[in-house]
Amino acid sequence: DTAQQNLEHGLIVSAWQASPAPCFANIIPDIVIATFACDLPSSYLEAMAALPRPPLYCNFEYLSAESWVEDCHLLPSIDPRTGLKQYFYFMGFTAKTGGLLRETDLLQTQMGFLQDTAAQTAFWERCQIQPTLLSNRLTISLFSYHLAHLQHFLHCCAHGNTPISLLLTQCAAHLSVAAFFQVASLEIGSIYSQGQLQVHILPFLSHPDFDALLWLCDVNCVRGEDSLVRAIWAGKPFLWQLYPQAEDYHWIKAQAFLAQQRPFFSPSLQSKIHTIMQAWNTESPYTLTEWNDLIQEYTAWQQQSQSWRSHLLTQNDCVSQFLAWANTQTLA
Repeated sequence: DTAQQNLEHGLIVSAWQASPAPCFANIIPDIVIATFACDLPSSYLEAMAALPRPPLYCNFEYLSAESWVEDCHLLPSIDPRTGLKQYFYFMGFTAKTGGLLRETDLLQTQMGFLQDTAAQTAFWERCQIQPTLLSNRLTISLFSYHLAHLQHFLHCCAHGNTPISLLLTQCAAHLSVAAFFQVASLEIGSIYSQGQLQVHILPFLSHPDFDALLWLCDVNCVRGEDSLVRAIWAGKPFLWQLYPQAEDYHWIKAQAFLAQQRPFFSPSLQSKIHTIMQAWNTESPYTLTEWNDLIQEYTAWQQQSQSWRSHLLTQNDCVSQFLAWANTQTLA
């Protein structure tokens, strides 16, 4: 199917099969980007190579905080079949990487929303939540892959020292939450309670509404790369679940990420975050006391999260960095 879909801002999405889609058949742009080491169709690569001046060809890789990323960022590789030079672009957390995705007006949008009570009221209505029910409670958003230990997390929330409202997105956690409350399924708009814990079931959220959720919650539990970056820019405390990999290799990536935060977090707080994040990513145990200790440090957690975000904001966003570099290549 080569049907096209026109999106906002002049974007066109077209199905891509073995041969280039019609909208690209006779057009090869100045810059061609592949993602995550995926190969483009060979016919398209050959067409690129046949041009007198081939396009700038880049592969955007997975986000990683590992140190080797700095050494591999923008390294070229020659395709032995076509002779095309392909550059590898690594997003990351340091000035020696390609930065993080961020709209130029993101912080202004966030500030405007947080100052607009009408917009917040409309958001809570779309979420089917009465915001008065969240008063004097720690609000935690949850967007996760399957978590074997999730019922233990719910137990800690229910029996901890702090009243908690858990805002559950549409994700793989539903089965475990339903089992915890001994119900067959969870209904959107419903509230499930046990001890100190209230769980609110959210509908599917648009990307702007997911951002709003992160901005309004006190703690955000996120998964994968995209929601991690949005949680960072929200400037709130968060716990990150990486996509699980064989032999817990994802935990190596998580430790590299925590090392990036280390200069901005106190040793005591980072140790507590490390304990819970390790459990979220390797299913290692943690105690109710360790959970209470982390939440007890919420004020410091909030302040130090803001400090780290401020540091990251001193770096140009990923797209700006990429375009600046691309201009040096295409104009050469």
